[in-house]
Amino acid sequence: MGSAAKALGADARAVLAASIQALTALPEGTAAGVEGVLVDGVGLKRCKAFAPVRVAVAGRTVSPLLYESMVLLGRERSLDRPNRVLESNIGGE
Repeated sequence: MGSAAKALGADARAVLAASIQALTALPEGTAAGVEGVLVDGVGLKRCKAFAPVRVAVAGRTVSPLLYESMVLLGRERSLDRPNRVLESNIGGE
C-alpha cells in the first residue's frame, strides 16, 4: 500500500461518502462552490475532512489546491476517484 493510501485514517470512508454525497448535488462549479459544499456538506473541520478527499482525488497527501484541482478535473473525475477508493476498500472498514 502506498503512502497516500496509508494516510487514509479510520474515518476516511465516512468522510469520503459524505463528500461524494455533497459533491453530487453540486453541478460543475467554481473552486468556491466546491469548497462550500465540502465545508458545509461534510460538517467537519477542514483538515479532518479534506485529507481523505485530497488523497482520493490527487492520489497524494500533498497536492495543488484541492478545490481548484477538482474544478480542473471536472465533476465526473472528481466524483469517480473517491468512489473508486471506497470500492477498493482502501482505508478499511
